[in-house]
Amino acid sequence: MAGDLPARCYLRSEHTLRRLRSLVDRDRPTRTWVRVAPVRWLPDNPDHQPTDAYPWRVGHPLLCALRLASDPARGQEIVETWGVVPMGEP
Repeated sequence: MAGDLPARCYLRSEHTLRRLRSLVDRDRPTRTWVRVAPVRWLPDNPDHQPTDAYPWRVGHPLLCALRLASDPARGQEIVETWGVVPMGEP
């Protein structure tokens, strides 16, 4: 199931990625998929700003939706469940 897959997390720089890799215990199972962001700027989700309890920045819902829709494994299925695109109608 998609919910069982590791979370995806994008970092701002190669330096941050190298530092993170140096802190990882490679004997433990993977829980998060981490890469350098393919773009320099992404709008944040205004409803989920970083806090002391949860310091991660969350992408704008539109960007998350586009990412899900482009997923070759389940993208079309996800878009169909949104109910915003007429499927099979003339």
